[in-house]
Amino acid sequence: MHNHNHIIPKKILLLHQKLIEANLDGFIIPSQDEFLGEYIPDYAKRLKWLTDFSGSNGVAIILRTKSAFFTDGRYTLQAKNELGSYYEIQNLLEYNIGKWILNNSTLGTKIGFDPWLHTYNQITNLQSIVKSQNIKLVPCTTNLIDELWHDRPHKPNSSILIHEIKYSGINSELKVDSITQELQKHQTEAVIITAPDSLCWLLNIRGTDVPYTPLVLARAILYSNNSIDLFINNRDSKTSFPPNIKLHNSENFEDKLSKLSEKTVQIDIKSASYWLINKLEHYKINILNKEDPCKLPKACKNDTEIKGAYESQFQDAVALCYFFSWLEQSLDLNLTELDISAKLLEFRKQQPDFIYPSFATIAAFAEHGAIIHYQPSIKSNRKITANGLLLIDSGGQYKCGTTDITRTIAIGTPSLMEQTHFTLVLKGHIALAKAIFPKKTCGYQLDILARSPLWQEGLDYAHGTGHGVGSFLGVHEGPQSISTKATNVALLPGMILSNEPGIYLENQYGIRIENLILTKNCESLPNFLCFETITFVPLDKKLIKLDLLTSSEVNWINRYHQQIWDKISPLISDQIVLKWLSFAVKPI
Repeated sequence: MHNHNHIIPKKILLLHQKLIEANLDGFIIPSQDEFLGEYIPDYAKRLKWLTDFSGSNGVAIILRTKSAFFTDGRYTLQAKNELGSYYEIQNLLEYNIGKWILNNSTLGTKIGFDPWLHTYNQITNLQSIVKSQNIKLVPCTTNLIDELWHDRPHKPNSSILIHEIKYSGINSELKVDSITQELQKHQTEAVIITAPDSLCWLLNIRGTDVPYTPLVLARAILYSNNSIDLFINNRDSKTSFPPNIKLHNSENFEDKLSKLSEKTVQIDIKSASYWLINKLEHYKINILNKEDPCKLPKACKNDTEIKGAYESQFQDAVALCYFFSWLEQSLDLNLTELDISAKLLEFRKQQPDFIYPSFATIAAFAEHGAIIHYQPSIKSNRKITANGLLLIDSGGQYKCGTTDITRTIAIGTPSLMEQTHFTLVLKGHIALAKAIFPKKTCGYQLDILARSPLWQEGLDYAHGTGHGVGSFLGVHEGPQSISTKATNVALLPGMILSNEPGIYLENQYGIRIENLILTKNCESLPNFLCFETITFVPLDKKLIKLDLLTSSEVNWINRYHQQIWDKISPLISDQIVLKWLSFAVKPI
């Protein structure tokens, strides 16, 4: 039972009151909004309102007697810092939410949830675990948090912007056609597109509904006759859509679904909300469960998008070279993590196509680097002092592409252990960058390349090695990834991924090296693929321990640095920055 030393937070007491009124014993609050995406608008940050947790992945379970908070390995340290002692904090991968509910509830307990905020699979999996104790999961028509949150921000209603053909490379009609041809082939009436990034890709639109990713929060029904019902919150659309696209208010979604009764409709169940699948069943709609048809073509960048990816990387590299050159000269200014974060943004803003960051910059000095998704705040802000490692993970949204890069640099003189660890991470990074692999290979089959040098020393990292990256869209994009988790998605030419192994020593430091890599056909070997590194910023040579590297690894580093000089030096006019760059890329 409860440890009564822990003061119950006021918001929890109010929620307990709501539970009693609703005849519930508990309520589940995830970090997601009803679009189930990674970045969410302020009005939907219910978990943050309740718990103060600022990470991007978490779920709270509030029972009348106790509460638990679940998150993944990136955020467990952060959750301990932000949540105080009232919550029991658990790692999602180590302790199943359903098991926790079983262990902490009595027979017949009723736990409420908002059916829009969970996937159908999440709820059915949970139900299958808790039903042994006759515990009921109850979908609520209104979210209990919304009833308590009085100063809740408004829903976004930003303008819809056209993503021009010079950036998208393929016009929307062709994208729609290729999907409807498939629908007709399988006698399917319609497909429901629930993911906003898929919809933005399909219609070549962008918006500013959420931070960091240029999304329009909308969903759509695409019919086999090429007509589209687009459901979107109230907004004036300056965009004139072609006649086959009809704009509707979000509230009309259910009405349009009801018209599909008895018809066959394609949906990607794994990314669909419980609410949606429930309604499809209610209206007796035949469900054809297939992968979101936009996902794979969106992941495989066309030639125009690849050209844009390079262009965004060049602009990003210029900003980072200016930044690192500035940092080297400014270390005696008593800088803080927030100072350098702000300065980096300043340099990015000078780039012609830069719009805004692609995620909140991680500027982490010394022990903060061990917190995988650390973000400096006024409370945690740390001075960059004498000796230590500085980890900076940042990225930009450019009209032509999306970037994501991590560099770890030594401030002062690095220790032998810091150099050793950095070089082990670098060895893994190089092994993945140089990989040549047969077609049909999946990302998880390559994951060991990046981890192997660390494993030999009994080290590892609690995050994936690589995620897909969008084209002026999400900085985290599927379906491809490189991680220990086996997902059967073959890597294909045109896919852009990150390559980001790391080492994290709690209370000491963190090291991560991240470049983006482009999957391409291997020229010399038919039926094989390889990666091309498309991030062009030098590595800190002070941290490289030469005797741990093979000659081919040394060659890779020198070739990489030469490539950076060839591509980026012509774009830099400032002599001080050029001097910094020429030193940074000198062969080792």
